[in-house]
Amino acid sequence: MQEYQRVITSLRQAYGAAAAAERDAREKETFKVDERRRFLDLLRDRGATSLLEVGAGTGHDSLFFQEQGLRVLCTDLSPAMVELCRAKGLNARVADFLSLEVPPASFDAVYALNCLLHVPTPDLTRVLEAIGEVLVPGGLCYAGTWGGADEEGPMRDDHYPVPRFFAFRSDQLMSKTLAGHFRILSFTTFDPGGNHFQSFVLEKPIRLGDGKAPPRTRFRDGYACVSGSANGRTKSDRSGALHCGRWRVLRCGTGEQARSGLAICLSPGRRG
Repeated sequence: MQEYQRVITSLRQAYGAAAAAERDAREKETFKVDERRRFLDLLRDRGATSLLEVGAGTGHDSLFFQEQGLRVLCTDLSPAMVELCRAKGLNARVADFLSLEVPPASFDAVYALNCLLHVPTPDLTRVLEAIGEVLVPGGLCYAGTWGGADEEGPMRDDHYPVPRFFAFRSDQLMSKTLAGHFRILSFTTFDPGGNHFQSFVLEKPIRLGDGKAPPRTRFRDGYACVSGSANGRTKSDRSGALHCGRWRVLRCGTGEQARSGLAICLSPGRRG
């Protein structure tokens, strides 16, 4: 935790007014624009209406999502960056990953572009837990970051006022760490100019028995399908039908298999 706070303090110094102005004038790489559009399409398919951007920088991505009709809150640890976000008409606040002060399960989506690479690896689990906390069950998270090798520390010969901390993680380490907190829906890599970029679309797991189903996750016949463990919370009604919370279990394996985590098809019908 002490290392995390040291990194936050140094980054706040590095990303001052001059750095914010320089980054605000940058043109975004084409592959990042395409990935952002792909994530938006998925949010629309899910019926998402709200998005939190962490490490928002000067707010270009938050502005894009807001212009597409989403309710957006953007956060950044740099006051100078947040000032430029607000100048774009965005709801923005100064906050790092562990001081978001956002109510639990209050956003359908989280967008995290080029910010997790500023988190020391020992603190990454805590940061991912904080991100997952603000998502609704079944909510989506986009995580895009530079990586490729397991190395971290202050950047040598950095042109910023204070050398910035970076953690470049291998595909294997990043995938394994993210999978400990989210379901990985897709993982794509890009290698522009010899650099390695990791693009993840993640889903917050749904706990069977919490009475919630994935937003807009339906088969054509109107049923929802989720994966997970019922943890013994399924019950039978008078007709013998199996229920998990307020959801009727339509199809699964044996009772033991269902409890151990097979996919279960649910219907929003009332108990019999």
